[in-house]
Formats: sequence, structure tokens, C-alpha cells
Amino acid sequence: MEGKGIFTISLDFELYWGFRDKRSLDSVQELLENTHRVFPRMLGIFRKYDVKATFATVGLLAAESREDMFRYIPSEKPQYTNPNLSPYTDEMILVGDNPDVDSYHYAGKLLDLLREYPEHEIGTHTFSHYYCQAEGGSLTAFRADLKAAEAISRDKNLGMDSIVFPRNECTPAHLEICKELGIKTYRGIEPIWFRNPKPNKRFEAVYRIIRTLDCYLNISGNHCYNLENIERRLPLNVPSSRFLRPYMPKGGRILETLKIRRIKKGMTQAAKKGKLFHLWWHPHNFGNNSEENLTTFDEILQHYKELERLYGFQSSTMGEVGTLVSTMQMSKNKSSYGDIDALPTVS
Repeated sequence: MEGKGIFTISLDFELYWGFRDKRSLDSVQELLENTHRVFPRMLGIFRKYDVKATFATVGLLAAESREDMFRYIPSEKPQYTNPNLSPYTDEMILVGDNPDVDSYHYAGKLLDLLREYPEHEIGTHTFSHYYCQAEGGSLTAFRADLKAAEAISRDKNLGMDSIVFPRNECTPAHLEICKELGIKTYRGIEPIWFRNPKPNKRFEAVYRIIRTLDCYLNISGNHCYNLENIERRLPLNVPSSRFLRPYMPKGGRILETLKIRRIKKGMTQAAKKGKLFHLWWHPHNFGNNSEENLTTFDEILQHYKELERLYGFQSSTMGEVGTLVSTMQMSKNKSSYGDIDALPTVS
């Protein structure tokens, strides 16, 4: 398949729930406050270039108050060996009564705004930013977490068709639970050794350095994917291609130019060859150095429009990619089995 490639963007929308175990609230307050200000501008740039995205959202963000939040918290909670990973301990003491006094744990107003842009997909980032491969977690607790996410998604008009796993951690057993609950797509990691979400701790620092370098220099390739090669098993894996690393003041325009060039080359390859290119980041990545990050984002989407004009490059959400892959499979089955009413189902 030449031309008609797919450009997919997914965002891990989590605010403080996403890194509360690593950073104190005091140290990131300004970052998170800026995220609320930059979020509408980011949506404006998406609309400007007619680009869609999947916003994988932590369920807790949708609560309307502290009391509302506690209505959804599951009774079965993860018993992580590292108790700091669980938000159900000291973190709940920090949560304010409502979004008016706490912009770090709530995002209802931003989600209301996002619904005004129906071209985007709202997916799940689990209810509590659940760590699937952390010691002390369990499949029972994971299922309870997703059921809580399902409940708040239903009540707050969000979505559950697509999932992005926190820290990209999952196992086949977790995927089976996702299938049971009707989740159709997930974002997998690039198939390279230094992207392993659970690396050997002896080499973790080395992996981190190589991952960083790979954002600027072509160490691992462009990671463009043939849709025909995506395994037809629900939930469908819509694998990532590149993380949009935030602007680095110390590197200035030199690093930014290398980063943008790296992304553009991957997008161009996908557009020319009819493949999938999947870019991702977190909204809070634009919280610091917002102007520089928004400028980079704008430049990347400008490039998308040029590729759309030249090669028919198409913007699609994760859910739309899943539908396209399933349709391709149905068409293939139809050509194999003849024009019959009953066709093999995707599983």
C-alpha cells in the first residue's frame, strides 16, 4: 500500500496523578497550573490543522469534587510493595474539596472543553494511573480499577474504547481484562530492546540515556508500521513511534531542530509508504517552556498538512485505526470466503 499513510497522536492526560510518586506537589504546582492554560491553545492548534488525537485520561481527573471522587474509588485496591505508588494513601489528604481550589487533581473544566472538539477521542489511562507490573499489584485490583474507570467514564461522558497503560506497562493477562471490558485498542511500545518498560535495573540508567539520544538521533529507526501487520487480536495494538520530548532549554534550538527533524522523517516515511506513524506525549510536557513547545507542535502539524497534500496522509485517532484495521481484515476475509453474509469475526 503506497500513500494514504496514517498519522496518530495520543496524549497521556494525568496531571499530578501521573507522577505523584516521584515529585512533590510543591515542586510541580507551576507546571500543572501552566498546563491548564496551555491546554486550550493546544486544542486550537489541533483544530487549525484539522488533526485528531486520542486523549487517554486518568479517571480520577473527571471527579467533580472530593466527595464525588470517593464515590468511584474501588473497594479492591492494589497492595503495591512500594506503598508510595498507591494514590489511596497519603495522596488523598492532599486532594482539595473541588476543582476551584485544586487544579492539580481535577480536570473537569478541561474535559468539558475537550468535548467541544468532538473530532478527538477520549480514552482511558486507567482510573488511578494503575501500574500493571508493579510488585504487589494484582489482576483483581486491575479489573476493579478499570471498572471504576468505566463507571466514571459513563457518568461523565468520557470514553473507554482505547487505553494507554501508565508507563506502558501491561501483560497478556491485563490485555485480556481490557478485552472483557470492551476496550478495543491500546498503545504498545516500539519493538526495541531499550524501550522495555521493566528493564534490568542494572542497566536502567543506560536505557534512559539511549532513549533520550534516540529522540534526537536515529538510533532505532523511524518505527513506521504496516497496518496489515498489526495482529488481529482485541484489543488491537496501535504501537507508538516517537515520544515528543519537551523543549530542553540547555540544548536550545540545536536539540529542538534535531528532534523535529527526527519526527518529520518518520512522518514522511509513513506518508510515502502508506504506513502508520504514532506520536505521543503528555499535556503537562507543555507546561514549562510553553511557547517553545507550542511552536514545535505547530511546526510538526504544518508538516502533516504538507504530507496530507502530497501523499494523502490521514489523521486518525487510535480508535479509528482500530476500526480501519478491523475493516481491512473483514475485507480480506470477504475476498477469501466470497460474498457471504456471515464472515469470521475479529478476535
